[in-house]
Amino acid sequence: MPRNLVVQAKDTGSRAIALTDKNGLYGAIRFYKAALDHRIKPIIGTEATRPTSKASRAYWPASCLLSS
Repeated sequence: MPRNLVVQAKDTGSRAIALTDKNGLYGAIRFYKAALDHRIKPIIGTEATRPTSKASRAYWPASCLLSS
């Protein structure tokens, strides 16, 4: 699926594309390789969540952007 996103971005003339996963970087490697294959700058991020307390089922998000 990351390759499809990259191809679609390339077809629309995009020079960069971002992918954000939740609580991990599950598609990051495939996405990164596909973006480089199509000469598009990959931007990788994640939204990490954690419980607000041990007894709570509520979570607070923290977004992270990975860059090189």
